[in-house]
Amino acid sequence: MMLSRQEQQSMKNTSNNASGRASLRIFMDFDATLTRKDTCTLIPQLAIAKHASNIELLQSWKNISSSFMEKYEKSLNDGKHLNNFSQFLDGLDRAELFGVTGVENQQVLKGISKDDLKSLIFKFNSELAVNCETMFDLICNIGENCKNNRIELCILSSNWSLDVIESFLIEKVQPLVNKKLRLRPINRLASNEEPVWSTEHSCFPNIYIYSNDLRFDENNLTDGTFLTKQCVTSMDKLMSLRHHLFLSRDTSRSVYIGDSFNDMRCILETNGVFYFPPERHHHILEYCSKFGIPVQILQENNFRISSQTPTVAHDWKEITKAIENELMN
Repeated sequence: MMLSRQEQQSMKNTSNNASGRASLRIFMDFDATLTRKDTCTLIPQLAIAKHASNIELLQSWKNISSSFMEKYEKSLNDGKHLNNFSQFLDGLDRAELFGVTGVENQQVLKGISKDDLKSLIFKFNSELAVNCETMFDLICNIGENCKNNRIELCILSSNWSLDVIESFLIEKVQPLVNKKLRLRPINRLASNEEPVWSTEHSCFPNIYIYSNDLRFDENNLTDGTFLTKQCVTSMDKLMSLRHHLFLSRDTSRSVYIGDSFNDMRCILETNGVFYFPPERHHHILEYCSKFGIPVQILQENNFRISSQTPTVAHDWKEITKAIENELMN
């Protein structure tokens, strides 16, 4: 297999700096995992607000949303008659791709500025997930006091805008940790010649980000299409996770934390954590039971990333304490 220059350089950087590796890599979903509520579905409202008189645009968004939900619900129902969990997720993936393709074909997201996207979190009062600050406290404390237990953080998000993610991290997380974050977006579909990962820049406050992103025209407004669609489906997310592990020649422990069916392939890949706040209704446990996938409730003192069973957590405090125990044992 012929390696790209990016991959060759990454291998060189990895071998030259192996001693500086993080001892734990945390892969994390963004919407409704890191954030309290979903932000992605708010993006079309920015375009609709800018073109309030465009009844056709509003109707297009309503039609796309309705058709997507119809396909998604059908995939959920079809899953009750399948025997293979991967096939079930394939059906949900097709629904996700259908929705994004419809948004792009109808140019629902056209005419949004970068400033619009960056201010979305203020316009809609987006906040960090409840008690998620405990995780960032741990990451900072570990980095400062336990040099042998440094943590690498990588966000894998199906959000449509990198600007929304970066703005949230800078405005909501950076003041919390009192450190300047160094955000490092990666487009695994691009043929970059420069290395995108190195041990030197692997640990927090560096944060790697894999997401979709919108394309901008010469006036710095979105043209209605996507610059990259690398994280639309659960399979896309899994490919992004594997891409990151490949670039870094991973030897450290890894765990994925997410809240939806779109995260399930990554959770199963790493025997990770399904974040399931008690007030949120979800079908995942029902389907895991149907397909014979063992899932255990997170027990802080018994959590092991090497465990062969994904876990369910109801609170970020539980996740943080479990990972702290994992690092200290």
